[in-house]
This record gives sequence, C-alpha cells and structure tokens, in this order.
Amino acid sequence: MLRLIQSNDLVQLAQHFGAVSAAASRDPLAPEVVIIQSVGTGQWLKLQTAEHLGISANLDCQLPAQFIWRLYQTILGLGSQKPVEANSLTFKLMQRLPTFKAPAVQQYLNAGPRLDLRCFQLATRISAAFEGYLLYRPDWIMAFEQGQNPISAAPNSAWQAELWRSLIAADPGLRTTHRAYLHQQLLKALKTTDHSTQLPTRISLFGLSSLAPLHLETFNHLANQCPVDLYFMNPSETYWGDITTEKSAQQSRLDALSQTAQTPNDDYAFLGNPLLASLGRQGQEFHELLTAQADIIAEEDFVPRHRTHRLGILQDDIYWARETEDSVIDG
Repeated sequence: MLRLIQSNDLVQLAQHFGAVSAAASRDPLAPEVVIIQSVGTGQWLKLQTAEHLGISANLDCQLPAQFIWRLYQTILGLGSQKPVEANSLTFKLMQRLPTFKAPAVQQYLNAGPRLDLRCFQLATRISAAFEGYLLYRPDWIMAFEQGQNPISAAPNSAWQAELWRSLIAADPGLRTTHRAYLHQQLLKALKTTDHSTQLPTRISLFGLSSLAPLHLETFNHLANQCPVDLYFMNPSETYWGDITTEKSAQQSRLDALSQTAQTPNDDYAFLGNPLLASLGRQGQEFHELLTAQADIIAEEDFVPRHRTHRLGILQDDIYWARETEDSVIDG
C-alpha cells in the first residue's frame, strides 16, 4: 500500500526519509532507490541525509520515467531496448505526412514555400502531442489503435487517430513498444505475478511536485509488492483543493451566468490565500490526484510556525490557507 508522508518543511521530510532509511533492515550493499524530480533534488537529499545520519551512501536517485522504463526492461523482458521518443516519432511522421490525405494537414503543408521545412515543423509538433498522449492519456492511444476517436468532441480531430494508425501500419513493432501498451502489460504482470524479487526492497519518491497519472498508477501497483513511500511537500496543513483565484472565480461566475441567465451561487468559490491559489496550481492538482487514490496511508509531519516578520507572516498565511492582509504586502 502506498504511504504518503506530507510536510510543509522539506528538511523535515528529508529527516523523515533518513530515519526510515536508517531503521530499515536490508542488505547494506543494496541501493536505496529514490525517485526524484531533478538531479539537483537528488544531490540535496544526499547532503541532507549525510548531515542527519553522518553518512549518505548508495542512494540510487532516478527520474520517474527512467525508473519505470527499467521496470519494462526487467519485468517485461525488453532488454536494452530504448523507449519511443519524440525525436524518433518526428522522423517517422516526416515520412508519412506528405502523402497523408487529411485536409487539415495538407492545408498546412501547402500554405507556403519550403515543404520540407513545414513538414519538419508539423511533424515536430505532432510528435510532441503524441508523446504527451502516451504519457498523460494512454487510453487515447489505445483507442486510436482500436479504430476509435476519443477526442471526437474537438473539431477536425479525426485525422490524429488516422495518422497514428498509419504509423502503426508502417511500423507494426511500434504497437508493442510504446509506453501506453507497455504500461498495460506491466500492470497486468504486477496483478497476476509476484515480482518482489525483481524490485527494490523499498521505493521512495521524494520532492515530486507532479507525476503523470500513468506513473502514479504504476507506483500504486508496485506498492502491493514492495514498500513505496511518497514524501510530498505540502505548503498547507488545511485542505486547499477548492481554493481558486479571483480571476478564475469571476470567469466561473460569467460562465454560469451565460448558461443559466441567473445570478450564480458564489458559495462554491473559495478564494483562500491568493499566493497559494495562483502559484500552487500544479501542487494542488497533484495533491488531489494523490488523495483520490483508494489504497493509500497518509501520514502528516507538519511544522507550524508563528513568525512576526513579513515573510514569515506570508508563509504562515499560506500554511493556514488564509488571506494575507494588504498592510503586510504593502509594507
């Protein structure tokens, strides 16, 4: 079961991680696997662990996509095969686009000189979109391959599904090597077979501000076969999933008014702390994604502070998700 450890203090989270690592009984030569957002986060965690425990050794810090691809290689037997990336998709698309008959595509390609340049530019943008689908909407890719168009509500969208199917037809091996397919196969393997001997003794996710739903689902399934701890930097102890900015609240009022021709009810619009609402959107969405998981154990390690200087007052207001007085901001 996935364990979520929350704190408003990153140093506190690092100390919590160090305490868990020190107390664990494991092979001293086995690496401690840590999933991090960036290389800098990994270096910082190593320094904090050394300061807290007196030593930091054998921390294997990996990015989420890097770690999960290694799972595909070990559990699904892909060996040294590389993932399908935007660059390789770009050149595959460049071969398909000139003869692809979709009006929207041909209209762009024929809108100016330098067909080769326009083809490359369009292929680059489409490959980036497909890579985003593979990571954030794998269900769309699988639907494309089944002859469906899950984004039919969007105007002129059918060509995307047709283009993906043409890529598969030209390169059948792509069907079984892209992330959406491999994700399905990995979840199936984790549900039906014990792979604990191929997994680390524990997996720690530290300092992530976001995680693709595909990756979170993978770690959730891994938690059934090995301990998975997620250390989340949460700036507020109170629930702040429903706070919004004044601009968003006004837009919601206008949308409701245009749809119902009645004065909208503002009870649902909770403004809260403006800094938290405007700058914490990504963390807010990630926190909502985490708390929506059915199988999760939540632990809190918050450190409330009552400070009197202006920066401290702003930080306390964020912690309690309350509005900051204008006098504090204006000085």
